[in-house]
Amino acid sequence: MQSAIKTKAAIYDTRFAFDYYRPLSDTRLLWGGRISILNRTPQEVAELLYNDMATVYPQLKGVKVDYAWSGLMSYAMHFMPQIGQLSNGMYYAMGFGGHGVAPTALAGELLAHSIIHGGKADLKIWERYGLNNTFGYLGQIGAQCQYWYLQMRDWVHDMRTSRS
Repeated sequence: MQSAIKTKAAIYDTRFAFDYYRPLSDTRLLWGGRISILNRTPQEVAELLYNDMATVYPQLKGVKVDYAWSGLMSYAMHFMPQIGQLSNGMYYAMGFGGHGVAPTALAGELLAHSIIHGGKADLKIWERYGLNNTFGYLGQIGAQCQYWYLQMRDWVHDMRTSRS
């Protein structure tokens, strides 16, 4: 891996349907991407991400995938996280759209502060984004179609720039 990636920093590409990765201290690589509405098995996820990794870094072909897991697509229609409190007192934080590490830490701190201080004041700014109706399975299909469209747009862009 050291011959392929010469930084210890986290990396992600500029596509909408992006990959993100970072070297780990034990010489392994943490690789992510491929959001979906499909509940894929770890083996399916491993194969998809391995192929993406081998496309970006052909010199890593043949490396072993130790672990793989997935989650379901988590985008709100307005592309903002949804953070707040329901009328029954339940708190929520979701919809981080593939950018979960930093925003979820912030959301956790906001929710903890709100719980400790017994109010929704800290969460007021997030109310304008609210909880949108996701339209159940139809919404999932629509979200997946939107993602496929954006993947196709990334592919067309890559084809155009590779000809230049």
